[in-house]
Amino acid sequence: MKRRDIVRTNMLHVEGRVVRVCKKFYLDTLSIGRNTVDVSLKKSTLDIYSGADKRGKHVPADKTTDKAVDLVKEYINSFPLVESHYIRKTSQKKYLASGLSIQKMFELYG
Repeated sequence: MKRRDIVRTNMLHVEGRVVRVCKKFYLDTLSIGRNTVDVSLKKSTLDIYSGADKRGKHVPADKTTDKAVDLVKEYINSFPLVESHYIRKTSQKKYLASGLSIQKMFELYG
């Protein structure tokens, strides 16, 4: 165990009072990493976390474009649809022909 882990302490608010705890105890109890606490403390103001949640705010580099998705949907919709022969009366769903598979559609796409 490194000395800085032992020396550093964190403050917990328990029943209206501030309690100092060992950093290792704090991390192990909450099952979080040292960096999570360090970053939170740097961004905190008056014991309130002020950092904005930045998750999900960017477009992934490998995201499939909307145009490509639309082209695939258009291709799939170009195949003839059939009704289910089991539950025609109760369902409005349409299905692809039984001889058609994803593999077959891929081969036809070429």
